[in-house]
Amino acid sequence: SLQNSSSLAKEAKKFGNYRFLSDENLMFTQENEIFVDESENHIFGKVFWDWFLLNHQTFEVLRFTGGEPLLSKWMDKFLDWLKHNSMGHADLAFNSNLSLPDSIISKFIQKLKDIPRSHYKNLSFFTSLDGWGSGAELARYGINLNLVEGNIQRLWQEFPEAIFRITATLNVLAFPDIKPLFEKVYEFKQASLFKDQFGITCYALFGPGVLALNWSKDFYQHYYDECLDYLNTHLIGENHPNGFFDYEIENFIKAVNFRSDCDLVSSYADFYLYIAQFKHRKELPDLKMPKELEQVYLKGHEYLLTSRLEDLSFQLWVRAEPWIQSAERQKEVRDYLYGLIISGPNDFRLFLNVHLEYAKYILHPDWIEKWFTHKPALLGAFEMLFVFCLREPDIYRPLMKAKLVEHFATFNNYLGQLAFKYHRDLDLTWEESEIKSMALASKMNFASMNPEQLFFLGKVKEKK
Repeated sequence: SLQNSSSLAKEAKKFGNYRFLSDENLMFTQENEIFVDESENHIFGKVFWDWFLLNHQTFEVLRFTGGEPLLSKWMDKFLDWLKHNSMGHADLAFNSNLSLPDSIISKFIQKLKDIPRSHYKNLSFFTSLDGWGSGAELARYGINLNLVEGNIQRLWQEFPEAIFRITATLNVLAFPDIKPLFEKVYEFKQASLFKDQFGITCYALFGPGVLALNWSKDFYQHYYDECLDYLNTHLIGENHPNGFFDYEIENFIKAVNFRSDCDLVSSYADFYLYIAQFKHRKELPDLKMPKELEQVYLKGHEYLLTSRLEDLSFQLWVRAEPWIQSAERQKEVRDYLYGLIISGPNDFRLFLNVHLEYAKYILHPDWIEKWFTHKPALLGAFEMLFVFCLREPDIYRPLMKAKLVEHFATFNNYLGQLAFKYHRDLDLTWEESEIKSMALASKMNFASMNPEQLFFLGKVKEKK
């Protein structure tokens, strides 16, 4: 959720949503889900803090959730407050991925140790892990399992009576690593001071569908069978006094939502699109995936390479075109889409708006040429093109500048108004030859240009 993750919020702001063949696979489902700045001066933090001071005596449980609460300035403020004020009637619980450097964990531990034990009732730590291996590190990108394990051990050593809970959201990226996670949890259980000190709860991932388990039965069933067998043979009892509880096994069974009615071909294609966009956003040349997913990835790309163009709607090809790893096929798709634009009945302005949003930061330069060539689109869609080109100045701004010269006479006052509107962002210096080309194109002398057209003379005149 964008509300709970500053990193996801920044990614969504820069790149927009992930784009798939199916709208059901959207990663960020609510446009209004914006991460709330938790800085000390933020109004929501102040309002909550005032409310907390008035009502803390009524709390039975106080649980800090994410983003990452251990990185919050408000966490320091609360721990300092709790050192001098008692909440001995309430349990404390902290959510954290625990993939944090020593300086952060050490600071948190010391502040928590400085609080008198009578100032809180029970202490719990919750951490989200979807597996134990490379797939799990991919599913929660940036997490370091060695750090997680070390920090669990440190917290356990400092607070030996604390309760630890792992929450696993089962997904296609990490499912091959779920059994190693159960084995790691069992290892912790054996060192527990009491039976339910360390536990795990599994949840189903319902969205986006491309990462959910529902379509993966054909290649993941054996992982499920192996996990279920392991859990049942390590059930709490005489042979395993600190084994797994029935409810932990039942949660796992319920969380594996395999289905047999999924459209595997489109699911494969959407998985390919997810990985392609993920690598682009994270600036990764390649990814290590479970062998089953590597095959799915290749099959998905093959589908985009071999499908008949008319078998997918133009909207779906718009979403897929930037990620096809074949220059020849990309050009074929671009030419097909452009043919649909100029022949109608598609609304070119709507198409362009969708196009620029779906292809955010990866629109092929050929498209700029095509849009400028399509004369009816010039006036109605020019501002969208203008703003888009300003996003990536190194790639698109020189082309935009050339097109401004080429089409200068076409726009007349409209172009001048846009130029004034965005002149600070545009920040272009025009050569004398370009000024003359624009004057020639408009069949005007410098002296007869209107104020909007004279915008382009600005920096030249400043030099003089």
